[in-house]
Amino acid sequence: MVECEVMRRFLSLISAISIATISVYAGEGLFLTVGGIDTERDGKKIEAEYGTIFTSTDGKTWTQAFKGGPVTEDFSHANNNMLRCLTYGYGRFVATGNAKAVVTSEDGQNWEVVPAPRGAMSVAFGNGVFLAPSAGEFMRSADGKSWETVKPEADFKIWGNDGAGHVRKTVFGNGVFVCIGEQRIGVTKDGSSWLHHRLIPAEDRARRQILLFGAGRFVWMTDKHGVRTSTDGIDWEPSELNDLKQGEGVFGYDGVFDGSHFWAAAAHWKSKAKQIFRSADGLAWQVATTTSDLPRVTTAGNGLLLGNVGHAKSFRYSADGGQTWSEAKVDVASRQVYFFDGKQIIGQSGG
Repeated sequence: MVECEVMRRFLSLISAISIATISVYAGEGLFLTVGGIDTERDGKKIEAEYGTIFTSTDGKTWTQAFKGGPVTEDFSHANNNMLRCLTYGYGRFVATGNAKAVVTSEDGQNWEVVPAPRGAMSVAFGNGVFLAPSAGEFMRSADGKSWETVKPEADFKIWGNDGAGHVRKTVFGNGVFVCIGEQRIGVTKDGSSWLHHRLIPAEDRARRQILLFGAGRFVWMTDKHGVRTSTDGIDWEPSELNDLKQGEGVFGYDGVFDGSHFWAAAAHWKSKAKQIFRSADGLAWQVATTTSDLPRVTTAGNGLLLGNVGHAKSFRYSADGGQTWSEAKVDVASRQVYFFDGKQIIGQSGG
């Protein structure tokens, strides 16, 4: 009886600690950005020798939470510790990127490198599985710490001018993962078998694209076809935003679903007027604001629309729905930026 009572109190304490930890995020929320730091040795540049994760509550002041990675030698453009994407599931953050870089955390502040067969440009959680697609092989894990490789069947080649190439965007919704790459789109429940898998026609292959899920719909924005929506990832319908004329901006860099609304910026740097659109369902859109500033809408939280300008080591943010923008110059090399509201990650898939 004594041992049972001790165990009951211990479990109650652990539960209370967990609730207290999550309530901090639910009250304030936490921005997280993943990326990598270039270094130099013997006069030679080393790309992303260190993978990095920084956190912030206001988008202006950032604190380093992680620096490292599994790669220690033979660095190259593809073999380094760059982190490209982040997701959350089963009470655990999972970030991955180049080579075999997979790191996990239960609180967003303390991270550990875990063994993995490879890296990936995107990662998502759903159906009890973490899925990180690559090119010919995908990684899959039930807990974010132990990973296996699966090789989905494809009736087309992977590499070459007419090959499928990498999967750069992966989003889970309506019971399926939708995976979009440089030249292909696929739908799967588990990463090992496909409900749909095809090459994207050459005239429709985009250089800039974003994939989001919210309000029961997938939203796919590119610089080629504007905005399309789907409920299953297989059949896609054009959005009214496809009516944008040339010179009014193009989609493909800036967009997010903040939990209640989609935000999309048609913000080509050559356009004087940069429009930000908002939608509750992904179908009917309205102009939220027109601005001469350069918006970066890649995540949202704590009353801010926020985006990273990684090459410039800066973040742009708006507290008034995109009407005015400010810039925070910080020494943070950022590949992607996200917001954690205590339950889910808000932001774009990797790339």
